[in-house]
Amino acid sequence: LFRSRSLSPLPLLSPGSLLTRAGHFFDNMVATDYDEDTVADLICRIQVFCYPRRIRVKEFFNDFDPLRHGRCSIINFARAVDMMGMSLTEAEVDMLADHFTEEGPNVVPPQVVRYTKFCEAIDQVYVEGNPASHQLSSSPSATKLMTFQPQSFEEEERFMHCLHRLATLCKTRGILFKSIFTELDRTPIPSPSRQSPYYGGKVTRGQFIRKFPFKKEFAPEDVEL
Repeated sequence: LFRSRSLSPLPLLSPGSLLTRAGHFFDNMVATDYDEDTVADLICRIQVFCYPRRIRVKEFFNDFDPLRHGRCSIINFARAVDMMGMSLTEAEVDMLADHFTEEGPNVVPPQVVRYTKFCEAIDQVYVEGNPASHQLSSSPSATKLMTFQPQSFEEEERFMHCLHRLATLCKTRGILFKSIFTELDRTPIPSPSRQSPYYGGKVTRGQFIRKFPFKKEFAPEDVEL
């Protein structure tokens, strides 16, 4: 039996309408410790993020499911969601993983998360059409503003200090910082999973951390900053 049964296709609604009709869309779910309205909101947020970028989320799970049985471990589920570029907290990822977790004789741990149901719920946005206009910005990059939180004065001062250190290191070592990332946004590979526009001057968070040239000189929390 499923601990969390299949998720009904989620139409794209405004936040108020989504909350009032959440019971209808999740009537097949087993009662759990988390709030079903929160799961509906997370699904809607991911749809709004994926739609303008034409992201097919299933592609991020292929490496974690070589036998193609439709399940992966909780850790790999979190990794795939992070590769998508979504800024979700650990608690939110755990909530999604728990919602799509299966139990039964045919489920072999640790591959217990039915990621195909998660992908079907997200891809429903391409069937229903454009998300609500008040949720979707005019450009993919502008959707980041929905989760923008201004930094405190201390964080801004720390950021400027790290930026000054980075500029000094690049100058003394003769490193052109921009050239480190050009191969990521100029690779002539057409793919629906491409998260940055061709020649757009953008990379994902994971790509930036992976290619950062001064990992020994900067603490991990400074690189994240």
